[in-house]
Amino acid sequence: MKITEHAVGLRSCVSWVLLCSLCVSGESMRASTLRCKFSDEQGKVLRNVETRLTPVGTGDHRFQRSNKSGEVVFPDLRQGSYELMAQLKGFAPVKRDLGITGDQSLDQVLMTEKAFDRLDGEARNAIKDEQFSKALSALQKLLTNYPDDPALHFNLGLTYAGLQQEEKALTEAGKAAQLDPQFADSKDKVQGTMLRGQGQNALKNQDFAAAADAFEKWVKLDPKNDQAYYGLALAYGHQGKIPEALAAVNKALELSPKNDSYLSVKQTLESNAGKK
Repeated sequence: MKITEHAVGLRSCVSWVLLCSLCVSGESMRASTLRCKFSDEQGKVLRNVETRLTPVGTGDHRFQRSNKSGEVVFPDLRQGSYELMAQLKGFAPVKRDLGITGDQSLDQVLMTEKAFDRLDGEARNAIKDEQFSKALSALQKLLTNYPDDPALHFNLGLTYAGLQQEEKALTEAGKAAQLDPQFADSKDKVQGTMLRGQGQNALKNQDFAAAADAFEKWVKLDPKNDQAYYGLALAYGHQGKIPEALAAVNKALELSPKNDSYLSVKQTLESNAGKK
């Protein structure tokens, strides 16, 4: 059988394409290396940090301890998503979500448990006391070193909600839910904090219709929240809607029977109802 020059050229072309395809495939499959260096907040290297690297969705753990330079090296990694866990006695453990697409270096600071707990407690107490600017400062410091901590992102979402920065609040709540399914309801809780703030501000400004609207939305979002019903009772009471206010405060008392503030408002409402 006679092979024409055209056929030879075509065969050469196909061979060249296959060769290039193999080269590209080989390049994309090239193993990657992850290098991590651990230090404390003062920049001192940390030896013997126990690390575990795991491809997401597998149990294929790889373990290392940091050397005298504070370093660990994970060679021969395929491209993909990984979870890095690191811990050292006396320090707050860290979890990082990493996307490996090539050789990568990571400098990781570990905070002492005492320092971490101090800032975390400061942030939580500030949120409780509605001192949101103080909470923001503490949480930003923590997230600098622990950027993939879902609880920190959730609390940051609550903080932004308290500051009435809705877009940032929902973004942080979304990050918390993405990092840990335990925080799947973060957006609802953050939205509740937003509505509480809106309702409280409206009460202070004596815009009782706006207050009622905010608290009604909060009740719908979180029907087991006694504070939402209490706020609604105040908003209705100031509008002269005594039956509606009594129904709301009674619901608040069902959820929190021993709350003196709720009992006092109920007595005032009942007294006003008796005068009509």
